[in-house]
Amino acid sequence: FLGQIQSEGSKNLSDKVEFCNKSIKEHRDFVDFLYYLGIPKSKIFTKLDYHENIKNIKVEIKKFENFFGRKINYISKSNKSRGGFGFKIIVRSTLLSEIICNALDYLRKLLVKSKWNKELNSFADGFFAKILSGDGSFEIISKNRNVPQARLYIADGNLNYLSDYASIMNKYGFSPKINKKWKYVRSYCNPKLAKNILNIGAFDNNSNKNKLVSFLKSRNSVIATK
Repeated sequence: FLGQIQSEGSKNLSDKVEFCNKSIKEHRDFVDFLYYLGIPKSKIFTKLDYHENIKNIKVEIKKFENFFGRKINYISKSNKSRGGFGFKIIVRSTLLSEIICNALDYLRKLLVKSKWNKELNSFADGFFAKILSGDGSFEIISKNRNVPQARLYIADGNLNYLSDYASIMNKYGFSPKINKKWKYVRSYCNPKLAKNILNIGAFDNNSNKNKLVSFLKSRNSVIATK
């Protein structure tokens, strides 16, 4: 839940908590967490922001409404976005926003500064997996190489967050470098690390998972050939 907020939610104290994503599976996870916290469906509002060029938006709306069991509260069309769409879950509560923001900052710093025990390892896996699913990307580098290589990226406009992500990546065995100009942290990713992030559930609900699986298969194929 906090990993989802960290990657694609409202991270600053406000009068509401928001989470935006196009994946219904991600929204299902998020709403289930809200229910677990005792937030009833009647307190949850939904919104759709989409570019006017999206032709199948009615199909996407129907999918979301079938999942949520209720009509979308607000629909906003624009010609100024980058051509995509995103569904937004909104809970209007200053108290919930304060609790989540404080917990998020505290636990993220705890992951950075503390030695991980069993409980922190478990939290770190879920937190890191959702950050990768929201703001991460996986790139296979195969041009002019006999053995495919890969890199893991996390993009964020906040350099302090990138610094925290780099520290967390270090604890997983990565060797991250922060690009301050383009606002991302990047590391090469070997098969062992790729298998690890696959096992913790990274990229479960987006296309990067296919790249991750493809990379592992290609490296296994090279080993088998040798």
